[in-house]
Amino acid sequence: MDGNGNPVKSTLNVELLKSIAENGHGEYYQLGNENEDIVSDINKQLDKLKKRAVEVKSFTEYRSYYQYLLFGALLLIIIEFFFLSGIKQNDKL
Repeated sequence: MDGNGNPVKSTLNVELLKSIAENGHGEYYQLGNENEDIVSDINKQLDKLKKRAVEVKSFTEYRSYYQYLLFGALLLIIIEFFFLSGIKQNDKL
C-alpha cells in the first residue's frame, strides 16, 4: 500500500537486473523450475575462484576488575572485625 492506502503493483525489471549484473562483472540468474543449469554454472564459477588457506586467530583481551571488589570486601571484613570486637569488649565491662 502506498501513503494514500492504494495498492502498489511491483513488476520484475529483467533488463535492469541484467544490466546491473553486467556492470558488476557478474551473472544474472532467474530462478525457475529448471535450476540444474544454474547450480552447475555457479559450481563452475566457484571452481574458478582462487583457493587459499585461511588461518583464524582469535584473541580476546579482558579487563579484570575483580581486585576492586576484593579490596572492598576485605575492607568491610576488617571494619566488621574491629567494630564487633569493640562491641563485645564494651558488653563485658
